[in-house]
Amino acid sequence: MLFEYELFSGYDESMIDTPQIRFRILPWPPWPHIVLVSIALVLGALVLGVFASHCFSQEKTPSTNAKPATDIKPATNAKPTTDVKPTVDVKPAATEKALAAKSLKRIRKVKRVARPKFDNQPSDVWFDDVARQGLVGARPTTAQQQSPTVAASKGSTSQAGGVDSGFRWSSLIGRDALEDEIKSLSQDLAKSVTTPVRFKTNSGDVHQAMAMLSLSFAVIREYDDEVRWKDSSAAAQAALQQAMVNSRSNSDQAFNYCKSRKFDLEDLVRGGSFPESEKPDDALEWADVIGRTETMIRLENADDDLKEWTADKKTFTKKRNDIAREAQWIAAIAEAISREGMDDADDDGYLEFSKAMKEAALNTVTAVQNDDFDSASRFANQITQSCDNCHEQWR
Repeated sequence: MLFEYELFSGYDESMIDTPQIRFRILPWPPWPHIVLVSIALVLGALVLGVFASHCFSQEKTPSTNAKPATDIKPATNAKPTTDVKPTVDVKPAATEKALAAKSLKRIRKVKRVARPKFDNQPSDVWFDDVARQGLVGARPTTAQQQSPTVAASKGSTSQAGGVDSGFRWSSLIGRDALEDEIKSLSQDLAKSVTTPVRFKTNSGDVHQAMAMLSLSFAVIREYDDEVRWKDSSAAAQAALQQAMVNSRSNSDQAFNYCKSRKFDLEDLVRGGSFPESEKPDDALEWADVIGRTETMIRLENADDDLKEWTADKKTFTKKRNDIAREAQWIAAIAEAISREGMDDADDDGYLEFSKAMKEAALNTVTAVQNDDFDSASRFANQITQSCDNCHEQWR
């Protein structure tokens, strides 16, 4: 049986809003209708399922006429992306012609003049062997090479700005050593004499430089051969000697005077002349030219350099020119401190030590010229020994 029920709200005297259910028995159940509707629903569901599965399979399965991606080949005319070149600005035709003409001009060969030909060449103007036919005279001996200068004057001829002293300074020190010393001292003054504060800080170095400049121009003034700055040597020596005296003070006046002499020296080194700010004496007073303290400082520095540069063969070969220059200055200072008027210059023992040091220095120069390391080292030690022997008695 098939029941039909109905839910409605009714009112009762004992209960308000009590739900009421009524049942009604149908006389004949509609079974054919239910069966037909059920069959229609099942068939519809099957049709929809088949249709959906068919559509889904078409989306997943590729077409039978299409080829796989692996069979697709690139076009034969296409180039890989790596061959793509950056876009080049198109230049006008006139510019291209100019560049082409310029390139042709660069590669154009230069027509050179043909080498001249001499049919009748003289045979008496050429040497078959220059070493044998061109050199005349005997080979110079070692004794002739002892002098630092190549050719020293035999006589002491007085020149402009010089003094005829009768002594051959060229046998002790060469013109190159004098010039190098003055240039080096000029560079030192350019760094030390800049401001009053720096001048006061480096007053000792300034005083030493002025003293050596005074000595250098004193030697140039008495030099017996051609040497640079000889015309200005008298004026330069007198002015730098006064600068040496003034540099003992740290006053502003001393700074201004030394600064003016620094500029005068720089002008001289560049090729100018040295103004006569101080009147030079007719003859040099060596006691005023330089003091013994300043000469001892220069000797000590040179001796330390020689001991270092003659310690081994490699350093000796590298420093040959420097060794010769310092040895020449030792010989020149040994002569200067033995001049009349210098401290203890009248003591025979002091003069003997000065002479021994001078001879050892000259022998060192000769050893350097002969490239004899052993002799140079031995004579450099003799210089040190002569200094030590002298300092045992004089301090």
